Amino acid sequence: MRKTVLITGCSSGFGKALCRAFSMKGYYVIASARNLTKLSDVTADLKVVIDVTDEISIQNAIRTIIQKAGRIDVLINNAGYSVRSAVEEIDVEAMQKMYEVNVFGILRVMKQVLPIMRSQGMGRILNIGSISGRITGSVNGGYCSSKYAVEAISEAARYELSDMGIEVCVVEPGAMDTNFFKTLADNSDEKMNNTASPYHRVYEHDLSFRK
Repeated sequence: MRKTVLITGCSSGFGKALCRAFSMKGYYVIASARNLTKLSDVTADLKVVIDVTDEISIQNAIRTIIQKAGRIDVLINNAGYSVRSAVEEIDVEAMQKMYEVNVFGILRVMKQVLPIMRSQGMGRILNIGSISGRITGSVNGGYCSSKYAVEAISEAARYELSDMGIEVCVVEPGAMDTNFFKTLADNSDEKMNNTASPYHRVYEHDLSFRK
């Protein structure tokens, strides 16, 4: 029987590449995104809608996966994005939305998948963190804090699930050439290009580094 892998956030970048890599390894690949049309060129055996901020969409997707594949051997929590700002100027609502994806989204998916893995007596969870979960940089406090949270949640779960045949680990990539930085720019550059900000020079330095 082919092992199954469920990957969130597959519309581009790391998630899309993971689908291709696991498919080449012979896995039954389940790709997910908020919009199925964005998965049209993604390599996968099954494509499902998962909005990690929406409990119902997760439940519906898991139900479909079990009907089609019968099990989930590997879960990769990849969905995430960044909002950049000096701490004083962080938009709390924007940061709350980021946490809904980067932190609470991981928890929501894990809570639905873990009972299945426990009934199987085995499973593996890979949470996509970041080097930013270990090293905090200027104007990146909000995003880094979300990735520190992923580190803590993953480590606790690793201890708690070790006797149940379920492994949990964190992958901590650095900067990669994906759509991540385009999304970051869309979410952050209006604020970071504000010449009236007391942090304008700090923002300029960060923007020049990204060019």
